[in-house]
Amino acid sequence: MATAAGNTLCVWDTVSGRARQMNGQDDDLEGTFAPTWKAEKPLFSACNHQKAITSLTYNSSGSRLLTGALDQFVKVYSTTSYAVVHSFPYPAPVQAVALSPDDRDLVVGMADGKVTINARPIGAQRAAPKDDLFESHGGALFEIPPQHKWRRSINTHADENDIKLEGKHSKRMEGYDYHFRKFAYHKALDQALNYHKRNENDPDEDSRLAVLSVLEELFRRNGLRIALHGRTDASLLPILKFIDLHILDPRSCSLLVSVLEVIIEIYAGVIKQSVKVELLMQSCLNKVRKHVAHLQQMAMVDGMLDCMRIACEAQSARRQQLQEADAGTETES
Repeated sequence: MATAAGNTLCVWDTVSGRARQMNGQDDDLEGTFAPTWKAEKPLFSACNHQKAITSLTYNSSGSRLLTGALDQFVKVYSTTSYAVVHSFPYPAPVQAVALSPDDRDLVVGMADGKVTINARPIGAQRAAPKDDLFESHGGALFEIPPQHKWRRSINTHADENDIKLEGKHSKRMEGYDYHFRKFAYHKALDQALNYHKRNENDPDEDSRLAVLSVLEELFRRNGLRIALHGRTDASLLPILKFIDLHILDPRSCSLLVSVLEVIIEIYAGVIKQSVKVELLMQSCLNKVRKHVAHLQQMAMVDGMLDCMRIACEAQSARRQQLQEADAGTETES
């Protein structure tokens, strides 16, 4: 069952609930059962919309979940991984979303009173040959310009008084940023870890900050569980190696400990099936324990220093009072 509150989408499990026996005073209710299900935590939650979600619907097979929101977008989720597989923009805030029984027509009602119907091509209608497109547009779609039009710019040279503009190429987007735009959280984290792995022998600050930035962005989007879920031991090892390498860094300790807690919560039952994963996990936990012990010792030293500081302040105040009393006695004499 899918629900929405604001811009947050939640998916609940209503099948694995337990039936309980009703204990009532009425004899008619004795022995009857009422199905109940626990809704303490949702199976999945995400905030992929910028504004409130107004409509939810499943397709006929239940493999896709569609959401419409006031941010003028309709997003399509896969019900296996709950990742966004499609996103459709609209000219006005979306109020209602519906699918036809054959999943071919998508009907969207908007706040300006308009309704749009998008038909999905099926089978042979999906991709038409270029020859058919050429004929249907009267030959104008793939018409090749005359040869002299191509050569005119090649043979033209700038004069002395002409101003020559240099083309400025925009900076190429990083791979993990591209996957973030596609809501592919799993691939975004892998891309950042691969960038750090290439510089593993000579790690620099940029590669470390790239992985930490991706992890912080996953926390902000509530996508860390999606990025960590469904991994094998081979794909989980780079994450644990990075945590083991940087978990004692004060700048990233809190973030990496939170990531380690999520990994333990997801893979607690299967960690011992891989020796490498178990060794790395033990190494991370031992470092955390040592770090906690050091913090406790530092807290004890800090408490001792506070006691010494208070004693020195009290002794200084007592000495000042005695000096003031001696000065008063000399004045009276």
